Amino acid sequence: MPYPPQRTLHGGPVQCPVRVLLTMLSLNKTVRDVALEMPQATRVFEKLKIDYCCGGDKPLGEACATAGVEVANLEQMLSEAAQTEVQGNG
Repeated sequence: MPYPPQRTLHGGPVQCPVRVLLTMLSLNKTVRDVALEMPQATRVFEKLKIDYCCGGDKPLGEACATAGVEVANLEQMLSEAAQTEVQGNG
């Protein structure tokens, strides 16, 4: 589902962290890398029982498979966490 374009008070486009997040995610990126790049992801990982500390060296795809989590579900939850962070800072 595409997100509507966001604008600044002056009407210019805003770089949306959610879009950056979705392009940043790769099934080969480690869970630890995602947690370091997006600290709010740690809460999502905890909720889904995905280890980002000791098991953080696993690729994201493997960690999802081990936890029984659909990658699309994880992406949605991370997007929501990023959006909540943006709204909280705005």
